[in-house]
Amino acid sequence: MVIMRSGNKLKMGIALIFPGQGSQKIGMCSSFITGFKTGIEVMEEIEDAISFKISKLIFDGPIDELTQTQNAQMAIFAASIATFCVLQQEFGFNIARSVKYMAGHSLGEYTALCAASAIPIIHTAILIQKRSEIMQKALDGVDSCMVAILGLTVDKVESLLGKNAQCVVANDNSNTQVVISGTATAVKKVAQDAMEAGAKKIVKLNTSGAFHSQLMHDKTTELEEFIRDTSYFNAPIVPVIMNVTAKPIDWDTAGMGTLLAMQISNRVRWRETIKFMAENGINKIVEIGPGRTLTNLSKRAYPGIKMTNIETVPEMEAFVRDE
Repeated sequence: MVIMRSGNKLKMGIALIFPGQGSQKIGMCSSFITGFKTGIEVMEEIEDAISFKISKLIFDGPIDELTQTQNAQMAIFAASIATFCVLQQEFGFNIARSVKYMAGHSLGEYTALCAASAIPIIHTAILIQKRSEIMQKALDGVDSCMVAILGLTVDKVESLLGKNAQCVVANDNSNTQVVISGTATAVKKVAQDAMEAGAKKIVKLNTSGAFHSQLMHDKTTELEEFIRDTSYFNAPIVPVIMNVTAKPIDWDTAGMGTLLAMQISNRVRWRETIKFMAENGINKIVEIGPGRTLTNLSKRAYPGIKMTNIETVPEMEAFVRDE
């Protein structure tokens, strides 16, 4: 077992992960947003940056409005980073001492970089606001969708895709879950082929269109230019494993901006990300933010790694107590 030493106490290799779009729900992480000074201040900082009361949607919904891309991405980031900041500032959790890697799924990558102090909270919120606008506009008027294929490996799904340029693997989530993305007609055809090839289930995702696909390609340059012109980066305190490469970023300002921009039209390599963690000394993975989607995906793939999530105060207290 790989362990890290802090003072006289032995620490397991810990990774923090952050959820992406689709994990939104009314009331998510509300105890941290309203019950702690740090959480309140983080929400105020984000809302001042974007000139929008995102907390009202988090608390009251309605869910169909909260699920809209421009709202869901900001709400999930706000809830996740507020929870993380409470863990760090009010529960005394030292990431530099205790955490070996961070990562986030799609939108969650921004949260991970923010939590690692690579991007300040205000700049992250502004980036996410622009990212969600670009992603939404890229698909306006385009009949596209994303579906999760359960029960097939990514290699099998890729064989079904063949040379179909209108549908691609968007998220390689685990050995048994692959998300495809593209035009509605192409996705439907591949989904049907997947069922015939032995898939257990097909689930249409609640997104506004085909993210992480070729349909987003034309917007990559626009996002990269915005990142270059407006963003302020630091070297992350903890290495962040990036979606596009499934490896920790070899930090430099230009490289980070390029990878963040590429992400919207490229595959999220989540299975490979967790594999990298497992092969590099991680014994415990902690999902911070709403839901347990990433926890459940990772648990199935690597039952030997302890998985937990933090969305409520009792869960945070238990995590800190165990540490």
